[in-house]
Amino acid sequence: MTELYFLRHGERIDHALLKDPQAKPILEEYKDYDPSLATSAIPQLQTAVDDLCNLTKAFQDKDSTQRKNVFIHFSPYLRCCQTADILITELKASFLEKFPNYKVRFQLLGDFALSEWIHDKMKNKPPFVDSDDAYNMYTPNLKSLKNKNACSNFRPTITLGPYNGPDLSYKDYQARCKDYFQKLLATYNKPSYIRNQDIIIIVSHGYAINQFITYFINHPLFEENPRSSF
Repeated sequence: MTELYFLRHGERIDHALLKDPQAKPILEEYKDYDPSLATSAIPQLQTAVDDLCNLTKAFQDKDSTQRKNVFIHFSPYLRCCQTADILITELKASFLEKFPNYKVRFQLLGDFALSEWIHDKMKNKPPFVDSDDAYNMYTPNLKSLKNKNACSNFRPTITLGPYNGPDLSYKDYQARCKDYFQKLLATYNKPSYIRNQDIIIIVSHGYAINQFITYFINHPLFEENPRSSF
């Protein structure tokens, strides 16, 4: 059976600085509308990897050599690119230690449909209006990653949905999240993925992750995102 995990990006530097004036970004040069993760995100993601390793049932064979695919879909914003990058680094080390008989292949998959909802209360709105325009943000972000060679689509795909530009209502954003989720399930609901027990991880923003989970449980997961029901 294929496993699907949803993960909100790690702590961003602008939020970390509100709690700790000495907080440091992972990447020193970043745009105000596209902040870097703070270094405090690294232990957060190490904990997430530990949790995944304890939860997963995808590594049942303990003896023979096996192959496993891990697909990490991520938003084009820097904090999500960095989260996906750190995940690969930490998962590689943990899988090698805990499941040494498995040869694991990691794929980074940029998805414009996982991009943030741009709303009026945002302090720094990104200047991009559509998927073509947003490549100006994504391309340098990807080039900064340690594991960029794991990215199988250097240009993010719009197969599962377009970039979420300005002037998109919350209702429309909800509908796009639902559409993405349904297309994602259809993509991986295939015998080859299921038989191999591959792992899919979705890295996005609080609003998006909230919508995906709310699809099942119908209440908000993050306090700052009060509107959450489909």
